[in-house]
Amino acid sequence: FQERLSFAKADALVGVSQYVVDHTAKHLGFDSTKVPVIFNPVNLDRFYKADPLLMVPGRIVFIGTICEKKGIRQLVMAMPAICREVASAHLVIAGRDWLFPSGLSYTEYLKGFIDPAVKDRIHFVGVLPHSEVPALIESAEVCAFPSHMEAMPLAWLEALAMGKAVVASETGPGPEVIYSNVTGMLCDPYDSSDMANCIIKILENKVFRDELGQRAQEDIRHRFSIQEIINANCEFYRSIV
Repeated sequence: FQERLSFAKADALVGVSQYVVDHTAKHLGFDSTKVPVIFNPVNLDRFYKADPLLMVPGRIVFIGTICEKKGIRQLVMAMPAICREVASAHLVIAGRDWLFPSGLSYTEYLKGFIDPAVKDRIHFVGVLPHSEVPALIESAEVCAFPSHMEAMPLAWLEALAMGKAVVASETGPGPEVIYSNVTGMLCDPYDSSDMANCIIKILENKVFRDELGQRAQEDIRHRFSIQEIINANCEFYRSIV
């Protein structure tokens, strides 16, 4: 109700992704074809091209809130299959914990889904200052972001900007951010087997991994740089004036 009132007073609408525009239009009844999309930008000075010498073989990195909608449960459930195929595979999880209404820690709940055979391959590092995030991304061989839902995820953009091979969700704005098998891989975030197969493919094929990363970095610089997004915003506001 409140959103309907706010939208009724707006001179114009703009969405952070086409998914957000279309999804919101279904609920609020506006014409989504008349609403432009302006993506979030990524700071290419902070999220620089990663040094391949600093990559840790087999390292899978997840960055985000540790909660159900981020797909982290399916990711830890994919680890036994990944580890069977890739001896060096290990998962580093960075992010803040989420609490159930009862006060139960989601991280503690999540640990109940970790197969004892891979317990030593999964590492929780907690919340990192944003200044330390690039170094963690730089150490990754694969960045995994199997979110059930996002609007326009900055973590994905930051990893892609550093030239990393990314496995992300095919839901929501996934296809807008990543061209599957070209600039990254998209998986079914509810299917641990699909997720595992995508990660294994990258870990076992170094040429494919490097090609994904190179094309991802080029695409991010073209579509998501700060200057590109500033220009899009200026053009949008000029059109309103």
